[in-house]
Amino acid sequence: MGYSLISLSRILKDESLFKGKSILTLGTLFPYLKPSEFDALQKYYPKKDIESLRQVSKEKFSEHLFGNLVGAKCIHSIDVSDYQESQIVCDLNQPISSSLANSYDVIIDAGTLEHLSNFSCALENFFTILVKGGIYYFGLPCNNWIDHGFFQFSPTFFIDLCIDNANLKLLRLDFDVFDGSTSYCSQSYSIFNEQNYVLKSIYHSRNRLNVSGIIQKEDTGFQLSLVQSKYRNQYNTVKIHSPEPISLDPEVITKPTLSTRLKSKANHLIDSYLNFIAISSLIPLSFKIKFFRIIPSFSKFLRHPFSSISYILILASRNGRLGHQDSK
Repeated sequence: MGYSLISLSRILKDESLFKGKSILTLGTLFPYLKPSEFDALQKYYPKKDIESLRQVSKEKFSEHLFGNLVGAKCIHSIDVSDYQESQIVCDLNQPISSSLANSYDVIIDAGTLEHLSNFSCALENFFTILVKGGIYYFGLPCNNWIDHGFFQFSPTFFIDLCIDNANLKLLRLDFDVFDGSTSYCSQSYSIFNEQNYVLKSIYHSRNRLNVSGIIQKEDTGFQLSLVQSKYRNQYNTVKIHSPEPISLDPEVITKPTLSTRLKSKANHLIDSYLNFIAISSLIPLSFKIKFFRIIPSFSKFLRHPFSSISYILILASRNGRLGHQDSK
């Protein structure tokens, strides 16, 4: 849990969201910036005293950031113990005391929710703590954070959370890329505004990804009986019937028809080709040229569209045969 260059830059850019507000951080948040990144931050925000952030102790970092640089009214932290001197001590896996309801304008979650086993209760606690008009300001793991916490969160979770809770408004949603060249986030894309979001998410899926955003509480009430957006239209338009009992008699079970097998194969080939095109379109031209010079025969092969399609068809057919053998 802590601040990276990207998250600090966002907070300074979003200064108006915090000025004069009461802020609660989940845990005591420490900075994780290299000296060069503090220099970059000073360049981005020349009117801010970034040098003071470099000098302040990590235990007082949040207090100095929000209190002195951003102008918040007060800054507190909440944790399961007081070992880092949090002002509020409680277990967010359990319902919080009613005395904490409607007590803060902003909750900063820089990587806590994934560590809470009862995250549904924790989320309800967050929106109970917030006043009307308050915001949940979060940055959480999305992909490739194996064993970092209990959970990773897809962007659709926050989209559908706000669809199925009319009192919650999603103000912003981004995904942040950790490309391996640095320990912390190096690129960020808006999920709402990035035209190539799907392609970029496929391309960067080999890296660690975070999902970050802002959710505003417009009224009381919270529930987690969600329907994922990709199934919502189907769920709302198709009448659901109770299924008929399935017979397990081997004589009753029939093999797929030829048309069914061909349709399945065609869908598989289309998916393979689209994935190939999506990844190829994101490879820089300079890299392609160098690659083709190193392996001219493969270059000639790939430049021919029919050869490329044939190669994909061969792979798909092999995968199909292997899958068929495994199912026996």
